[in-house]
Amino acid sequence: MRRIHLAQVDSTNSYLRRRLAEEPELEEYTVVTATDQTAGRGQLGHRWDATAGQNLTMTLLLHPSDLMEEGGTLFDLNILTALAVREALLRELPPGAEVKVKWPNDLLVGGRKICGILIENSFSSSRLDASVVGIGVNVLQERFGEGYPTPPTSIAAEWRCAGGVPPSGDSWHDRLVYEILEALEAWRSRPVSRLRAEYHRCLFGRGEALCFARPSGETFYGMIEGVRADGRLLIRELPSGRRSLYAFREVSMLLTVSLDPAE
Repeated sequence: MRRIHLAQVDSTNSYLRRRLAEEPELEEYTVVTATDQTAGRGQLGHRWDATAGQNLTMTLLLHPSDLMEEGGTLFDLNILTALAVREALLRELPPGAEVKVKWPNDLLVGGRKICGILIENSFSSSRLDASVVGIGVNVLQERFGEGYPTPPTSIAAEWRCAGGVPPSGDSWHDRLVYEILEALEAWRSRPVSRLRAEYHRCLFGRGEALCFARPSGETFYGMIEGVRADGRLLIRELPSGRRSLYAFREVSMLLTVSLDPAE
């Protein structure tokens, strides 16, 4: 592993992409971390705000051709990353904490977002050449701004809610990085079928009534039944029972809306 730590950067993803353009032979598992990220990005260009020095902002380089050769899809890379980070978080959170994966690859604790993942792929012809995997984990920060589509939380906030002692100092930083990498390598060695099964087991909202929104702004109630190999979400609409498949950007969950499908 090659580790690059920066005091300040616009975005660890953007930095690693620039380095990769300059050094095409950059070794796999190169990891970029930053104390302060001034222009962090999430999915769909959403902002990722993090107080300097209080959260983990990291990006790692993968060459996941092995995953593709074993019958995997691009979405299986999302699954692999989400499961690895989930395993690392379970080691850091209070005992009994329930960590779920919100489709496609956010991580929630008690319905609150603790981690976001942004994967940017590079192709050579039609072959997946490299994946820049950005991971942002809320660690010490306990105060967040308004207007988040999913209420945020952090490792410290969860420890405080559980009546425990939140982490302090900076020893958590290196430990969390290595826990994520260790879990990533372990999950990467397992069959794609096992990754998919575990992802479904940990999938947030599966079998529960949720409120969804289409890009038009139209909202509807539905129940997640699963995720296809290509990453499309299967939702059974309520109360009609109609089943529909949605690709990313075609639907979003509204977790701040009170649920009453009978209305």
